[in-house]
Amino acid sequence: MIASIVMGKTDETKEYKMDYQENLNPDGTKKTSSGTSSTGQSAIDKEVETNPALQFFLGYGNKGVLTIQNKSEHAIQFNANNMPIMDKDNNPLPVGTLQQVGQGQFGGMLNLSQATMGDVRIAAGGLNNVIIEGGQIYSTELPIDLEAQRNGLTKPDTRFLQEIDAANQELKQMGINPSGANTLSAQDIQKINAVYEKHKLPVKYQANGELTARYARFAMVNATATEDAFEGDLTFGSGAMKVSDARERKRFENNMRQAGNSKFSLDNGLAPWIGLDGDDLYKGTIFIPIYNNIWNAMATTNSKISPSTSL
Repeated sequence: MIASIVMGKTDETKEYKMDYQENLNPDGTKKTSSGTSSTGQSAIDKEVETNPALQFFLGYGNKGVLTIQNKSEHAIQFNANNMPIMDKDNNPLPVGTLQQVGQGQFGGMLNLSQATMGDVRIAAGGLNNVIIEGGQIYSTELPIDLEAQRNGLTKPDTRFLQEIDAANQELKQMGINPSGANTLSAQDIQKINAVYEKHKLPVKYQANGELTARYARFAMVNATATEDAFEGDLTFGSGAMKVSDARERKRFENNMRQAGNSKFSLDNGLAPWIGLDGDDLYKGTIFIPIYNNIWNAMATTNSKISPSTSL
């Protein structure tokens, strides 16, 4: 696939073209080059080899399965590219806050102002009240919630999650990775769109392999958060579950302390049986829009590439 990337910090849109299928293995390591570099391309090419954030941005990395946490009894799973979360010093971050993720190697590409759990936006001041566990970040393409978009929020339309799961499983049986646009043929794209239409999903790809306007790429992490991390009431959210188990609540306290809030503790309430149950805690999958901007992807890394680089 020829990657088209919107270049930031200019008033124009440029198209940076590079055949990543020819030049990179799926893990981001470089194949033997055919020598088709254009001006400035060798610098970017070298950057891709050593920059995990850029590899993740371009859709490379490990292939894993993320189980979407939700209230449904049906376990929704996505095959998605994933990488270890790295902190600002390029060390693995097995446990940390969403704020620390935003300050780390992947932070530049994540639009955290639009992060949601259970269809509710994470508040600007709530990032430090969200604990990410598992140490992995995933990405995939999902339909956009059009009503939310009209109100200024880019979030996935979670009503389609089960249909996407079913469609992706069908495509997997056909030997097609629906999120692998960088390796898809024109015939694959037609088959993906046909299967998505069969499952009453919006058309995913244009003929050139670009996503249609109905889709966006989202980063996904499973997390636990306090009630004051959110802008609105999460009680009726479709994708978050209230945490009542004492052991899970204790683990959250320990993780918050490990993340740097050494005096953190939850209010467990005086009389839970009559509604005085203290701090509410929720767990679910957080969806974060990924900026379609190569400079954002490298903004929080030690990149040697700058917007002045000729592309």
